[in-house]
Amino acid sequence: MEQVTVPSALGLMLEADHRRQTRHSAWWTIGVAALGLLNLFACAYLERFIGSDRSGEGFILFLATESFFALLTGAAVANSGLETLARRTRVLPLAAATRFDFVLLALVRHRALLMLTGTAVFAGALLGPATVPGVGGRVVMMTLLMLLLMVLMSTLLILRIRPGAAGRSILASAGLAAAAFLIATAVMSPGPVLRILLPLRWVASGVAEVEQGNIIPALSNAMYLAIAAAACAWIGRRYA
Repeated sequence: MEQVTVPSALGLMLEADHRRQTRHSAWWTIGVAALGLLNLFACAYLERFIGSDRSGEGFILFLATESFFALLTGAAVANSGLETLARRTRVLPLAAATRFDFVLLALVRHRALLMLTGTAVFAGALLGPATVPGVGGRVVMMTLLMLLLMVLMSTLLILRIRPGAAGRSILASAGLAAAAFLIATAVMSPGPVLRILLPLRWVASGVAEVEQGNIIPALSNAMYLAIAAAACAWIGRRYA
């Protein structure tokens, strides 16, 4: 007999989100492509500030710019319907972890964030020595940074939509606004602010260590990013 499979609740919600995206007009698709193109132009402009020192302010400025664009894009995605859809999932008998997984996967799969992340990782791979360890290290560290940002945005969105949690919603909004403000300040006025953004420092230090052949210190910086993402995910899955 042919086996009948029943789609999971997570799969059904992701399918609903995908159908919501496919209803956008052709101009929306063109806008997503333009977003990626503009990001590549921004990366090409920032290349002049980077130089040979991947742990210096020039490279951290590049990371801050890409992080700022990612936060802006994520906020636009949330406000364009994802937050409403996530709120409606609260009427379903779902586990908290499933609700968080939906928000995170919806962000990761969204075309605008895929385009932005792809161009950021591609540009990061090109900004440095064209050696296999160097390119691989930059790709891994940039990917971990973008993953951390998406997990952070998912956790903050989950905290915002919790019923009867006005205080948490305010704190979540304030946290996202503070992160965006710090990164925007670092982009517009580079200086001491760049040094207090620890995830950016971890990426820059990890990339510099890889390019110098110091794999173990680079793995330590990658581990910091992974632990930060795992901590945010644990909070989101616990309190969704």
